Amino acid sequence: MEITQRKISIIIADDHPLFVKGLASVLQEEFLVLGSASNGKELLQLVEADQPDLVIVDLNMPVLDGLNTCRQIGKQFPLVKSVVVSFCYDVQIEHQLKLAGVKGYFTKDIDAEILIDGIKLIVSGGEYYQETRERRLIHSDGIFPNYEAFIDHYKLSARELKIISLIRSGMTSNEISAELFISVNTVESHRKNIFKKLDIKNIQGLVEFAIKHAL
Repeated sequence: MEITQRKISIIIADDHPLFVKGLASVLQEEFLVLGSASNGKELLQLVEADQPDLVIVDLNMPVLDGLNTCRQIGKQFPLVKSVVVSFCYDVQIEHQLKLAGVKGYFTKDIDAEILIDGIKLIVSGGEYYQETRERRLIHSDGIFPNYEAFIDHYKLSARELKIISLIRSGMTSNEISAELFISVNTVESHRKNIFKKLDIKNIQGLVEFAIKHAL
């Protein structure tokens, strides 16, 4: 008799219904999405009832915010892994999340494949802190001592770094627009700013820069 591997079970906590719906749609192909909560208090009730393998938590939620929710989960349900997905990445928050026992921290504009791979790594016993990994990649270039020095030198925003990586992958402005839910004009504006900041004249030069710095 063939034995099928049990799917990783997940609960999502976020007070933006459209984001929850979209994230659940992406994840349910790989995982078992048990349900969702709109705040930390609701999430704690669902975790107690369903005992998921992992919870995905937004930082900014009403009633009980993401950080304190993760702290409670760590105390009450130590076998449940916590992952935070937020609009921005804050190194101060990263430190607090690690102290709270959170195993993953991602921005909401991350590629679905990276989030899926990160979840699998976390459930298997690892952790995935998105920008910490990016810092290590940039540091491996040997030119800048750390991520902050790299950013300070080129004055690149998190959004610009994301667009550089998407351009490197071969995506057009229209495709980037759809991926990031921003207008084509906004993408083009970011591209112009990137070229100006990096003193690069064409796409080939930008791709070479991205490869050199592991973006």
